[in-house]
Amino acid sequence: MFSLRSIFFRPKKSDYPLARFFYADLELRRITHDLDSFDGNKEPQRCQKLIERLRKTQQRVMEVVWTIVRTCVLEETRASRQYRDKFPEELRGDHMSGPLWFGAECLAAGSSVLNHESESDELRPLARHITKVMESVRTKLREQCLRDVACYPEELVDTLRWFDYNWAEFEFSYVSRMCPVKSTEELYQQHITTILFSETTAEALKEKVITEEQMSSYDPVLMLAIPRLSILCGLEQEEGLLDLNKDASCLPVYFRPHVSNLVEIKHSLSNLTAEEITVLKQCLASSLDPLQTEIETDIETEADIETEQI
Repeated sequence: MFSLRSIFFRPKKSDYPLARFFYADLELRRITHDLDSFDGNKEPQRCQKLIERLRKTQQRVMEVVWTIVRTCVLEETRASRQYRDKFPEELRGDHMSGPLWFGAECLAAGSSVLNHESESDELRPLARHITKVMESVRTKLREQCLRDVACYPEELVDTLRWFDYNWAEFEFSYVSRMCPVKSTEELYQQHITTILFSETTAEALKEKVITEEQMSSYDPVLMLAIPRLSILCGLEQEEGLLDLNKDASCLPVYFRPHVSNLVEIKHSLSNLTAEEITVLKQCLASSLDPLQTEIETDIETEADIETEQI
C-alpha cells in the first residue's frame, strides 16, 4: 500500500527538508534491498561496495533528519548534548550519526566491535532499541512526505523529540564505552582553565594589550600571547585560579607540575611597579621573543646614555 502511495503521491525534488529526506531514504532502501538480494560471502567485492554506499547514504539521511529536528523541535525541549564535552574532539557533532547508526545495526544483528566484545554485549539491547526507534521515525517521516513536505504536525514533532532523547542516550552510551572519554575531574579542569583564559583575554582587550582586530583575524600571535598573559593574570589575582597560598591540588592540573616556577614568577612580579607590569604584558603579547625584546631595550638605553654624554 505504501509503495503505491509513494508512486502516485511522492513529493517533487526540492529544498524542503522532508523532500530531501524522502529521496535520501529511498536510495537507502534500494541499497538495503540490493544487499539482501545476494550472498555477500560469494560476492565480497560487490558486498563491500554496497556497504560503503550504505554508510554514506545513512549519513546523508541522518544529516537531513537532524535538519528536520532543528527546524521543528524547540531547542529547549531537545535532549542536552553537554555530555559531548567529554568526547574526543573528532567525535563531537552530528557528523558521527551515520557511523553510529551503522554500528547500532551491526550490534543489533549480533556482531561485536573488535577488542570490545564485552562492551558490545552491554550495548546490544540499546542498539536493538535505537534501530527500532530509527525505523519508526523513518516511517513517520515518509508518511508525512506523501502528505505535505512543508508541514510538521504536532504528532510528528513529538516523535522527533522522542527520537532525539533516545539517540542522545545511545550516542553517549556507545562512545563512552568504545572510546576514552574525559572524566568529570578532567572536564572540570578544562572548564576552569577556559575561564582563566577567557578572563585574561577580556582584561587584555580592556588594557589594549591585544586588539579586537587580532581577535577577529585569528592572529597566530595570540596562541602564545594568551597563555603567557593567563599565567600573569592568574598570579595577580589574590584569590584567583593560580592562588599559590592554596594547596597545589587546588590549582588547574596543567599548572601543578610547575608550582616552583610559579612561585619564582610571583616573587619577581612583587618587585615590579605597575608601569613595569604593563610593559611586561606588552612584551608577552608581542610576536617577538620577550628575552630578545629585553636585550634590544637594554642596547637602546646604553646608546641613549652615550648620546647624552656627547
